[in-house]
Amino acid sequence: MGKILFEGRTCKAEYLPEKKMVLYTISGYINIEENKTMYLQVLDFMKTNSIIAFMHDFKQMKGTFTQMNTWLVETFRPATQLGLKYEAMILNDDVFTEFAANDVIKKATVVQFQVFRNRADADKWIDEKLNP
Repeated sequence: MGKILFEGRTCKAEYLPEKKMVLYTISGYINIEENKTMYLQVLDFMKTNSIIAFMHDFKQMKGTFTQMNTWLVETFRPATQLGLKYEAMILNDDVFTEFAANDVIKKATVVQFQVFRNRADADKWIDEKLNP
């Protein structure tokens, strides 16, 4: 059972302690300020809790988030110093979402990124990383 770290109209962050992972879920069109608040709350949570993986579920997302990419990369660079090592992205079939995901992956070179089309494959990859 996870612990809700943030829940807004368009996004949610849940801590899954058994995996030391945060699951982000984005629904509909992204709200930039709401998402920034969510990410900052997670970063603050990481200062006192062990988190080594993020999973971003974009299956219900519409549109793009490229306007956040530079901010995300710069803001979350300290997360790697707090233990973040792996990020899984679950994409939908929206070309704009895929473009934004590829853009952030190019900019964030300090963690291992993997892109998936479903949650089961993303969970399997995270599990393999946690239990080699």
